[in-house]
Amino acid sequence: MVLHDPQLATINDLGANFYLNESHVGKVSRADACFGQLQELNSYVKVAVSQESISQEFLKNFDVVVFTENYDQKFLEDVDAFCRS
Repeated sequence: MVLHDPQLATINDLGANFYLNESHVGKVSRADACFGQLQELNSYVKVAVSQESISQEFLKNFDVVVFTENYDQKFLEDVDAFCRS
């Protein structure tokens, strides 16, 4: 599993992500803050954090792609078309 969320944790994130705490706010990305606890959930699943930009070259390395926060409809349509091809 590869996490890609380069946004720094904000105070507002604390209400939606129980892996974050006040020490993460403004200091680490949401992905980096969640990494350790997600890895602990299942020792058989390798968890990594990526800062690489999301491109077709990057996405071709995965069988499943999930976006949880993105508001660019054109980008999502392009990714959908690529993943289905």
